[in-house]
Amino acid sequence: MDAVTSKRQKKMSQRQEKKLAEDIEGRTVAGSGAGRTSGGGDVRKRSVLRAECKVTEQSSYTIKFTDLLKIQDQAIKGGLEHPVVQVRFSVPRGGTFEYAIEPGARFPLPYKGRKSIKVTLSDLQVRLLNEEAIGLEFDFGGVSFFWKIRLWTTFMKEWEQRADD
Repeated sequence: MDAVTSKRQKKMSQRQEKKLAEDIEGRTVAGSGAGRTSGGGDVRKRSVLRAECKVTEQSSYTIKFTDLLKIQDQAIKGGLEHPVVQVRFSVPRGGTFEYAIEPGARFPLPYKGRKSIKVTLSDLQVRLLNEEAIGLEFDFGGVSFFWKIRLWTTFMKEWEQRADD
């Protein structure tokens, strides 16, 4: 990655984190959660939600099981917060598309893998057209871990409804 790409990527990440913090009425975590005392994650609403932000300009993204477990562990240690990973595809001349990845039960059309699962923007768009969740299944020695993917807007509608209740 050259210096120009690195700077652009950093600015995209910072904008994503700031927007997400506004969306959930939370705050960004100093140093994107890298500090020893930060507790991890990029954005947090204390005792409610802890989020990790990922952005790519590619047409695909590889979801790593270790990233999901890490944010889940940080959320639990933070006071039983809800863990979520926001993946933003920032496609040149194609717009921005955001998805939420969060723990969930078995959902239809699962992607299966062990350590990672590669998803493409076009496949996600087709599958999530009806604002339904799709499943991720990570299998380790016969033990399955389930996560779900859905549009970020769908995720936010649910969170806003919970806040209103």
